[in-house]
Amino acid sequence: MKIAFLTRFYEPVIGAGSLRITSFVKFLSKNKNYKIDVITEFPNYPAGIIDEKYKGKFISIEEHDNVKIHRLYCYSSPKGNFITRVLNEISFFFSSFFYVIKFRGHDFLIISSPPFVLLFNLFWMKIFHTRPKIIVDIRDLHPDTAIEPGYLKNKLLIKILYKIEKLVYKYADCIFTVTNTLKHRILKKIRLNSQKIFVLSNGADLDYFYNRGDKNSLREKLGWNKDKFIVLYTGSLSIMDDMQILIEAANLLKNQSDIQFIIMGHGYLKQELVDLANEFNLDNVIFLDNSYRKRLAEMLSAADIGFVNKIDLELTRGHLPVKMFEYCACNLPFIACLDGETKDFIEKYNIGFYSPPGDYKKLAEKILYLKNNKDLIKKDNRYYEVIEKYYSREIIANKLKDILESLDR
Repeated sequence: MKIAFLTRFYEPVIGAGSLRITSFVKFLSKNKNYKIDVITEFPNYPAGIIDEKYKGKFISIEEHDNVKIHRLYCYSSPKGNFITRVLNEISFFFSSFFYVIKFRGHDFLIISSPPFVLLFNLFWMKIFHTRPKIIVDIRDLHPDTAIEPGYLKNKLLIKILYKIEKLVYKYADCIFTVTNTLKHRILKKIRLNSQKIFVLSNGADLDYFYNRGDKNSLREKLGWNKDKFIVLYTGSLSIMDDMQILIEAANLLKNQSDIQFIIMGHGYLKQELVDLANEFNLDNVIFLDNSYRKRLAEMLSAADIGFVNKIDLELTRGHLPVKMFEYCACNLPFIACLDGETKDFIEKYNIGFYSPPGDYKKLAEKILYLKNNKDLIKKDNRYYEVIEKYYSREIIANKLKDILESLDR
């Protein structure tokens, strides 16, 4: 079976999109009867800097066993604003637009979205009546992610984008998405056979994410204070993550000298969060960059509580953030300020703690309560067992394999 993935994000890029496609490829490629191609851009996210080895090139091809990675030119900039992001996405779309025809003899082409613009390749392949069945992997609904937060307000453009979105769903041979809520939202947008849409959740790769042992020993290796109650956030720092709530909570708790907040991540709002922490004169908040991600499993094993958050929108209530699965795999209890699927996850498996979205006072109260009642966050194996049974990347990749083989009959 020949499978091609078209994705903006792939290893060594970090982030939910990269982790998802990279794990699919990792586990599918164990079957040597599969020939897998990955069409992706030169790695540059999130810093916006392309490695010197790609400078001056349009294409770079790497091959590992039965996996071939095709890295294509894209515009990038360390400025990291809305305009540079759009230019990056459009440039990669044009780089891939003609290149993807090379894979017209494959059995499947799986297009990962966002970015929304990559989905236009579906029409291109259909026009030429190419062989591959086209699967769209919808990790987030576009254009909703631009409309609901208020980025996009032009009514004509919104109408056009919604029509294009419906055409994508109509002409795709199959649709993957990450939660039941997103599946139901797609079915509300267009009348489709529900059997055309499959839910392939995100999860954690248990080859990497597992508890790394004694917390005090890990803290010594990491240079963390053994006596602090550590609240850890890992991930993106964008408007969709609404991380101001954690800074506000830290401000309320700044007189609790034994509580430490550690924020590891990158995003175009990071400097605003640093500035806000400085404005509050907070010495209980530490910001780390993504260079620490190679020690992520150790960090999760050494912290006392993880933090999960998104801005409170109808769209985000359909999210199950990847970091939550990674926290669980390392047996790290977490607080989630997120309704919908995430709150349901907490209640279904009786793991983690819920705090109302957008309410930093309630969040501060919850953190203080858990610090004073450490028996509630005693690390046990319940968290890991949920991931091992339902949400390991290998289990999810095997579901993908079964779907592809059923479609190939």
